[in-house]
Formats: sequence, structure tokens, C-alpha cells
Amino acid sequence: MMHMSSAPTALVGFILLMVASLGVMANAIVSAAMPAMRDAFAGTPHINTLIGLVVTLPALGIVLTAGPAGWLNDRFGRRPVMLGSLLLYALAGLSGFVFTSLWSILAGRFVLGIAIGGTMTSAMAMIGDLYQGEARIRFMSTQAAVMSAASMMYLLSGGLLGEFGWRFPFLMYAVGLVMIPIAAAQLTESRPEQPPAGTRDRLDLAPLAVVGVSALTAMILFYMLPVRLPFHLAENGITSPAVAGLAVATGTLTMAVMAMSYSRTGAKLPPMLVYAIIFGLTAVGFLIISQSTSLLWVMVGTGLAGAGNGWLFPANNLLIMDRAPPHQRGRASGFHTTCIFTGQFLSPLLSGPIVDRGSVAQAFLVFAGVGLAAAIGYLAAYVVQRRAPAAR
Repeated sequence: MMHMSSAPTALVGFILLMVASLGVMANAIVSAAMPAMRDAFAGTPHINTLIGLVVTLPALGIVLTAGPAGWLNDRFGRRPVMLGSLLLYALAGLSGFVFTSLWSILAGRFVLGIAIGGTMTSAMAMIGDLYQGEARIRFMSTQAAVMSAASMMYLLSGGLLGEFGWRFPFLMYAVGLVMIPIAAAQLTESRPEQPPAGTRDRLDLAPLAVVGVSALTAMILFYMLPVRLPFHLAENGITSPAVAGLAVATGTLTMAVMAMSYSRTGAKLPPMLVYAIIFGLTAVGFLIISQSTSLLWVMVGTGLAGAGNGWLFPANNLLIMDRAPPHQRGRASGFHTTCIFTGQFLSPLLSGPIVDRGSVAQAFLVFAGVGLAAAIGYLAAYVVQRRAPAAR
């Protein structure tokens, strides 16, 4: 077991960043090829809803298993959960290249979600074990930026591979097989000792509730980009998977830039004000997308929406790590992961009826209204909290 006072090496930090980024890779690489995949299964009933589930069905697997994965982390250790999950990740991801029916592909996507629940909870719990204080703030900011940059790379790579056929992006899941020997060789167990029997050291539920609501709502909104933006572009005559991947990747680029600023700026602001900025930028970005028919303006809107989400993960992760007892970090990370992917799973289900009855542009407009309402709500909460001490 690694001593809690030992400083992790740069290589250990890099490995943890890469493992954590596998969650965003899961959806990013198939986004741009979805229109071609929809055409391949055009005769399937309810194809518009089902094709959205190709991106978000892994979220259902995560929602159902991230909590138990967090418990396994706290009970048996971070390292065995991580290594087993990496193997399952690679096998389930590559199944999309091999399977021939849409239903079997969807089944593989669900299993992929189970694997992501394990990789994300183990990586986040190990990060919380190994980094403290200012080092933790800097690492969380870097992590969010790396995840965004990785998502951009996966989107672009998926778009390029999609030019050869919609199956080819699934080959990128082989990276899980590459990560297994590297993680096995470099990572040692970091799980802290359990507290003495009878010790009262419970999770603080109030900040976890804020984290959960913000993660759920933000992901419902943000996943409009990978799920619906390629179709919005197609409705306006832009059908290239590579261009669609570039447009979605614009949001992940601005997310990375914004995330890097969190340790210097966002970490100094009250959480409620941070959340108001997140949802305000998302609302403005979606409004621009809904009114735009040119690629340039769509990318401007995507960039603003991505910038808003750049502060979400460092803000939430730091709140969890600061408030969760060390021996319960796995369960706290599992809760956060569950909320994130519940939002991702719900996103196409909530936007689908709007698209079916109207257009993708109308769906972006409605979701812009949701983002504005959330921003106003968090801003009001910030004002109330600021005035509360003076009232006393």
C-alpha cells in the first residue's frame, strides 16, 4: 500500500489522467459517424432515438454500476478495480467494430458503460488519495483540461476514421489494452486505512447534493453537442463526418482552455457563482447554435457552451474530495459519476421528442432556456448565501 505522504511521480499522474479520460473517449469517437451509422440501419423502427443511444447507452451502464464500483474501490482497493475495468473497456468497445446488428452493438455499449464506471471511480479515488491541498487543485484543473483536450483529439480522430466507414472509429477502444500493462507496472494501491470501528465519519450530504444536481443538469445540456450537433449541421448541408467532428471538438477545446484557468480564477469564487457562470455560458452558446446556419457561427456557439463546462469537473471534484472522508472517496466518486452519466443518458431521450416534432435547432433553443433558468437559480442562491451572514 502506498503511504499517503508519498508524492506521486509525473508518470503516475499521467497514467491517472489517461485512465480518467477514457470516459470521454467512449462517446467522442463515435459522435461524428452517427449520421452514416443511422443510414446503415435506416430500416430500424425509432432509429432517431436508437442512434442517439449509441452515444449515451454507456451512461446507463455507468448509472447502474458506478455506485457498486465505488464500494468495490473502498472495500478491495483502487488498483484491481482499475485493471479489470480497463480490460472490459477494451473488449466492449471493440465489439462495435465486430458486431453486425444494431441491438448487439447497443448491448456492447451498455457493457462499455459498466467498464467506465470502474475506470472513472478508481481513477478519481486514487487521485483523491494521492494529491492534497494546492496540488490537488492544480491537478483537478489539469485533469479537466486534459479530459477536454483528449475528447477533442478523439472527436477529430473519430471523424477522420469515420471517412473510411462508420465501424472504424470503434478500433480506437484498443487503447484500453495498451493501458493495462502500463498501469499494472506503475500504479500501486493507494486505498487509505479504514477508520476504527465505531468512528463517526460520514459523507456531508449537502455539498454532494449540489454536486449531483449540477452534474446531472450540465450533462443533459452538454450532450446536445455530440448527440445532436452533427444532425444540425446535416440539416444545413454540412454532412462530412470530419467537419462534424471538428465542430463538436471546438467545444472541447474551449472547455480545456477554461479548465486550465480554474486553479487561478474559478477556485477563488464561491461555488454557486461558478455554477451560474457555467450554465450562463452554456445558455448563450446554445442560443447562438439554434439561430445559426453557417459553420462559423455554430462553432462560436459550441465554443461558448464548451467554455462554460470547463469549470464543472474541477469544481465538483474538489468539492467532493474536500468533503468526503478518505475511506469513502470511492463511494463519493461513484455518486458523482452516476449523476454525470444519468444526465448523458437522459439527454437524447429529452431532446428526441423535440427533434421529432420540430427540428434540432428548436431543441437547442429549448435547452438554452433550461441553461438560462439554471444560471438564474444558482445566481439567486449565491446572492442569498452572500446576504445570509449580514442578516445574522
